[in-house]
Amino acid sequence: MYISSIFTIAVRGTGAFFGILVTILSARALSIEEAGDFLFCLTIIQSLGGVLCLGTYTAAVKVSASSSELGWHETNKEISSYFYLLLGVYALIFAVYLVIYYWFLTDEITNTKIILTITGLMGFSLNTLFSSCWQGMRRTLFASVLQNTIVPLLYILGLVLLYLLDVRFNSTTLLAIYVTAILIVMFLAISSWYARAHSRLIFELSIDRVSIRRLVSFGLIVTMNITILWSSQYAVALHLGDEEFALFNAGQRLAMLIGIVFIAVNFVVSPHFAKARAEKDDDYLRVASKKGVQISFFLATPVLIFILLFPSIPLQLFGGAYVDGENILRVLAFCQYINIIAGPSSSLLTMTGHENDLKNILIAVGITACVSTFLLTWSFGINGALFSSLGTFFIQGVLVMFYVKKRLGFTPFLQMFQR
Repeated sequence: MYISSIFTIAVRGTGAFFGILVTILSARALSIEEAGDFLFCLTIIQSLGGVLCLGTYTAAVKVSASSSELGWHETNKEISSYFYLLLGVYALIFAVYLVIYYWFLTDEITNTKIILTITGLMGFSLNTLFSSCWQGMRRTLFASVLQNTIVPLLYILGLVLLYLLDVRFNSTTLLAIYVTAILIVMFLAISSWYARAHSRLIFELSIDRVSIRRLVSFGLIVTMNITILWSSQYAVALHLGDEEFALFNAGQRLAMLIGIVFIAVNFVVSPHFAKARAEKDDDYLRVASKKGVQISFFLATPVLIFILLFPSIPLQLFGGAYVDGENILRVLAFCQYINIIAGPSSSLLTMTGHENDLKNILIAVGITACVSTFLLTWSFGINGALFSSLGTFFIQGVLVMFYVKKRLGFTPFLQMFQR
């Protein structure tokens, strides 16, 4: 597991580097106002794309991880049903947009950005679903490449091509390149999954009441998680200007250098938790949890120390105007580090059948975060958004650790100090 985690973190780290490079190159290629506009569209795709998965990707991890117990026919039925569900959701979204466009929208630039954003959302959701199937099969390296490495790389190559051809561009042009990259990776994810010997697309909808309840739980978990992570950016975009949003967004993306360790380790250990649960192996559950915390802690701590001491160094990569965001980066980095301390607690609850506990925690914390972030940002500006983010991550971390201790009898972080 250590080797798998290290390789996955390396791939995720490479993807995070490319993701930051996307922000840096876009910020330098556009004015700060245009960059804020482009980054806001990216924020919508990356946040709402997860929400509109409706919990299917978490369910897909559990289903594909348990394929040996379920059998491939049932596994294919479940995954095909999730595929049809997402296609239906986006067909509805496009239909609603066409009605709105016909009656209300007249600005062609806005219309183009909306179409591109919806298309990007669809590609993001479907790519997430099928890469999660690979994750459940413990092909975490390939799943990581699909989820966060190829899209930014293709975007960067597209941007370089524009420079070489001396083509004039704006935020809409860059958004079109990014969405094209998402669609390419979406087709790669779908075709690679159905190229497997056992994988089949079954033309039968197999979502019963149990599946619906599971998807509702997972969907709420994902929605509240994304609300907690991204609500501060939406609040800054609503109450403050494009310049402040660009500073906040740059800080958030750099802080994710810490978060990427947490995400990568959870990416590796989640299928192991599901497998341990299916086989009722509590000892293996504890061992996998302990290893995940150890890797996260020792890799993320040096990054946090560097950011706290020298925040201006990474911020200067975005341009001189972004150095004003030093304290923004410090606070957001510490928010991500709270996740490291909490360990894979959320994944433990989800993969061991206690997703209702996690759902209830995240609903309470997510609603509180949404209300407090918008109110505090409206009242105190950037400082209000930062204070709300810090408080939200702290409360969430404490609650998930408490429920893991209550349900499973151990605390992931404290296990690190036990032999």
